[in-house]
Order: sequence, then structure tokens, then C-alpha cells
Amino acid sequence: MLEQTIQFGANACQFFFMPQDTNKYLKLTDKDQEAFLALKHKHKTTVFAHSSYWINPASGNPASARASHRMLKQEIEIAKKLDINHIVMHAGSAKGHEKEAGIQAVATLLNTVLQDEKEITILIENTAHAGKTVCSNLEDFVALQSLLTTTNVKFCLDTAHAYSYGYDLKTTDLFLKLLEQTMGLEHIKLIHLNNSAKPSGSKIDQHELPDQGLIGETVLQNIINSPKLKTLPIIIEPPIVSLEELKKTVSHVRNW
Repeated sequence: MLEQTIQFGANACQFFFMPQDTNKYLKLTDKDQEAFLALKHKHKTTVFAHSSYWINPASGNPASARASHRMLKQEIEIAKKLDINHIVMHAGSAKGHEKEAGIQAVATLLNTVLQDEKEITILIENTAHAGKTVCSNLEDFVALQSLLTTTNVKFCLDTAHAYSYGYDLKTTDLFLKLLEQTMGLEHIKLIHLNNSAKPSGSKIDQHELPDQGLIGETVLQNIINSPKLKTLPIIIEPPIVSLEELKKTVSHVRNW
């Protein structure tokens, strides 16, 4: 993955510690670790990890909460071995209790796990789903921030998720004002620059390449080039496409 990122001429990338086709954590050998660190430092690549979807911080199920705690600590240890400082995570679904309790559960997990952690920052990502899903509604970020005692939690903005949930991205100034009032622009440390294959308000998470989809290329350009966001790293999370098409997309977006 890192070699491919460098070949594409990109300077940032993201990957899962637990590939979705195996649901097992990557086995990190000393040789893997050494080669990864050498490439990462030589090319000054910024690397983000994305937590497993099995981690559900908002869950009201005690067994699920314990598993989420254990798995997040395991992922933090892998990240530190690879000199990765940021882990992107979904807040999850408040199954088993009310949504407000789910937000409290997310805060409790983060406060506990990150209490003595100096090297890792967790980036909570906005999602697209409705119901008891936490942090699809951007107002949830306000409630979450009020409960955090750790400073090692920041946020990741996913454009496709915001659009699919029902937010209007086309009026850039109004959308940025909404982000300022909820996430807080200073707390956003990463942008997932995804377009959407599904309409606004559908609550369906289906990505398209940034220059395709229903949001519109110009809308996404306006967002990432806005003064308060244009210095942030950008990650594309594409649908299944060929490597050649992905390489063209990376080159295209780097010229925006």
C-alpha cells in the first residue's frame, strides 16, 4: 500500500489494520516493520490508520464495549510500532441504550484509553446513517466534545457521508459555518474527499470517485480550497476501480 502511494505521487495514505476480507489483524513481522518505516520516513508520507468496523464505541452491550476497548488498545499498539499517529474511527451505533448514552459511551472509551497516551490521536469521523448512529448528525460532535477529558481526540470530515446524511454542501460558506458550530474547524485534522453515488438525505453510504458522483466536482473543490481547510491532508476512499483509474484520479485531484 505504501509503495503504491509513492508510485502514485501521493504524500498521504490510509489503511485498515484489519482487512475487511479477512476480519483478522495484519501480522506485523520485524521485516515488515523495518521496510515500512524506511519507506515512510524516506518519502515523508503521512499515514493514517482506520479502525476496524468491529469496534463500536457507542454500544450499550457490555460485551461489545469490552471488546471495543480491547481492540482499540491493540490497534494503538500496532500504530505505534509503525510510527502512525492518527487512527480514524467511527463512533458507532448506540445499540442497547439511548443515543445520548451512546455518546457518553464513546467519550468514556476515549477518555479511558487515551488517558495516558501521548503519541496517538483518534479522529472521529462523521458517518451517513440514521437511527442510533452517533456522529452522523453533526450536532453529536458538540455533545461529544463536552464530555471529553482528553485532548487526543480530533475529527475527520467525510464529504460523501455529510451529503448522504442530508447536509447541503453546495453553499460552501453555510456548510463551513455549520462545521464551525459543530465539529469546530480547528478540530478537523483530515478530509475524506469522497463523492456520493446516492442522493442527499438517502442515509446510504456509497462512495464515488471525487470527480464523479452526485455532489459535483466543483462543490468538492470549493470545500477543500476554502481557507480554513486547504492545508489539511486528504484521503480518497474509492469504490472498486482499476489501479490505472485510481492513479488518474489521484493526479487529477492533486491539481485542484
